[in-house]
Amino acid sequence: MWHKFPLVLGGNNALLGGMPTVSIDQENATYDAVMHLIQTGCRRICLVCTPAFEFNGEQIPLADDFLRAAGYKRALEEAGIEFDPRMILSGYDLILGSEVYSKAMAVLKSDLKPDAFICNHDFVALQCTNAIYDCGYSVPENISVMSFEITDMCRFFRPKISSVEYPWYDIGVNAVNELAHLRGNDLNFSDAPILLPYKIVDRETTRTPE
Repeated sequence: MWHKFPLVLGGNNALLGGMPTVSIDQENATYDAVMHLIQTGCRRICLVCTPAFEFNGEQIPLADDFLRAAGYKRALEEAGIEFDPRMILSGYDLILGSEVYSKAMAVLKSDLKPDAFICNHDFVALQCTNAIYDCGYSVPENISVMSFEITDMCRFFRPKISSVEYPWYDIGVNAVNELAHLRGNDLNFSDAPILLPYKIVDRETTRTPE
């Protein structure tokens, strides 16, 4: 439908390309976030992502989660940590959070015993944090939590959540500029997304790097 009307994705990467996008480099951001957690002493890091959806009988991950998984695996490999597919949790209930909470509880009670969670949404990070406390652990003394900062939750809840911080203002400005460009150029655009700088922000759910 976007081919008939100007449309620009802001903050997310288009699935399989084919749509103008303004975002951050999700793969490198995840790589940096995982390496940051490793520098604080974490070795068993869970990546929480969105379940894949079915398209023409095939399970397809969302583009952001596909890129984040690639950055996650690359960081573990460079740090000499063996990748365990059980440490990628797929669960995303933004309404109640019950699915994320129950899966986090299950992995915390298993033999995997993660010492960090990196989450694809602030609400997901809150559910993981609740699960950590309900299992009798402390944040960040026992287990760290980091989120991709999609809302203001990271800064306004207790404990304040460490995060990959998006440049939302700049994303908005660039998205509007790209939209104006599309309107003036008969919907022609470059397949290359516009990627803006991000920051790793330590708050109260991660330890100081060693």
